[in-house]
Amino acid sequence: MSEQNLVQPINSMRCTAGYKDARYLRENGFSHYGCDYTDLARSNTRLYSLGTGNVLEAGPDVNTGNTIIIRYNNVKVQKSWGRLVAGSVISVVCRMWHLKSISIAKSQMVDKDTTIGFYGNTGGKSFGAHLHIEFDTDLICYAYSPTFRSGTNGGIIRGGTDSSVSPGALISTKTSPPDSQSSFDSNNGYCSRFDWNFVEVK
Repeated sequence: MSEQNLVQPINSMRCTAGYKDARYLRENGFSHYGCDYTDLARSNTRLYSLGTGNVLEAGPDVNTGNTIIIRYNNVKVQKSWGRLVAGSVISVVCRMWHLKSISIAKSQMVDKDTTIGFYGNTGGKSFGAHLHIEFDTDLICYAYSPTFRSGTNGGIIRGGTDSSVSPGALISTKTSPPDSQSSFDSNNGYCSRFDWNFVEVK
């Protein structure tokens, strides 16, 4: 398979909480190892796969609600961040939380046009309808999130160490039809420009 650009799972997507945001930590008491997104109008909650991938997990979790984990191979890094270099190609797992419903199953292959579910407000760690996205470079312990303490087990997501990377480094905005995507900041102070101003691809 050739390299792929991961694209927004929501065509008109607004960032509501950023990656490792300092204000989020101060106000909520724990770090945010992903980004939170909604539809700009908060009316179209449909989610698409970010690219071609394999569904590793899909089901309910006590803490994160309806949860999907997808492995994406040969992903082009869009923006340099930390140890990631723009233009390089890596494999990652993507953890998505708080879905209202799931439209795919474990072991299914998906592509960017696959409806994977609808975002919602499920799970004990959700504070309103949104999609939480985490990317991780640990392809073996893919269900382990640094959001939770070691030993935590919600059914799918377990507590683990931090090998996450910023969604802003990997997600792109597909501007050409029929996707015609766009991305926005919620202006609430929780998102940096890096979290939502994605590289545009045709």
